[in-house]
Amino acid sequence: MGAQDADLNRARARELFSSGVSYVQQTKYEEALAAFQEAYRLAPHPSVRLNMAHCYEALNNPIPAIFHYESYLSETETTQEQRVNIEASIDALETKVGTLVLDVSPDGSEVVIDGIEKRTAPIHEAIRLAVGVHHVSVRHNGYVTAEKQVMIWGGTPTQEQVTLQRTNLLTPTVPKTQVATRPAQPIEPLAANLDSAEDTDATQQPSNLKATDSNKPSSAEANQVWWPVVVSAGVSGAALLSAVITGVLALSAENDFENVLDQLDDPTPTSAERLQLQSDGEQAADRADRLARTTDILWISGAAFAVSAILLHVVGSKRKSDTSSQEGRGMSALKTQFIPLRQGAAITLGWAY
Repeated sequence: MGAQDADLNRARARELFSSGVSYVQQTKYEEALAAFQEAYRLAPHPSVRLNMAHCYEALNNPIPAIFHYESYLSETETTQEQRVNIEASIDALETKVGTLVLDVSPDGSEVVIDGIEKRTAPIHEAIRLAVGVHHVSVRHNGYVTAEKQVMIWGGTPTQEQVTLQRTNLLTPTVPKTQVATRPAQPIEPLAANLDSAEDTDATQQPSNLKATDSNKPSSAEANQVWWPVVVSAGVSGAALLSAVITGVLALSAENDFENVLDQLDDPTPTSAERLQLQSDGEQAADRADRLARTTDILWISGAAFAVSAILLHVVGSKRKSDTSSQEGRGMSALKTQFIPLRQGAAITLGWAY
């Protein structure tokens, strides 16, 4: 960068700094922060860093505010009074910061906090976060993504354990249905002896002819086709009903957690009462998270078993339809086998297929 470009950057940085100060006077801290950040990028200066710290503090974002305050103290000489004031601000901001200790399995999982901060398991150091509720997402190829709402308390480490489940553990195995079939029996055509038919009494008819169907399925075969449908449908119904129950319980736990937050915003509780409220809030948040994950698993399992039941029903219905068609063709052939003639003779007709 040439000297001319550096002068242009400094001039532009001064303009942005002035704009940032004007925004601060109007309590437009987000606009002021953006102006100060661009000014610091063009021409880094400790005074700009100090103003960024003020904006972060006003926006209730304590972690970057502490960072810029501490950087300002290390980068420039200050008066004793100014240092005391800045250190007092840092101490006040530290009460709004907590730590999160994550134990994530398996290693290599990607951890995303509030959709911005990303880490990779294993995470050995405690993560500094502002006091309040934070969203934690853990994902890994071949595993079900875990989502958690984590409450961070000031001055107290929050420990969370996340163990991902493999996706194939949630896929039910569809029972294989084996349908026993019998080979079709060949039907021997009856030979018509016209030479000896004249000696046959015209009133004599075949009386012992019975239509039999060797392809008709037995009750055992029918049960073998339909029992997997009944089992899959039953499991699906039980899983979906359980999902509704756990979902209602998860919403109840979430409401308990919100009630605790509302009570913590009230300044009247004593220190002992606030500690108890923090404990109740952590338990409610953990309970809501576990119930929500259980509900997701039950929904997926119920849907999978429902699909299995439908597929098995379709296969069984097709099997029954094919068997009925074979039965109808066999009976038709038997019914057209004999036609008596006036002379008492009988002839064989072609089979109807």
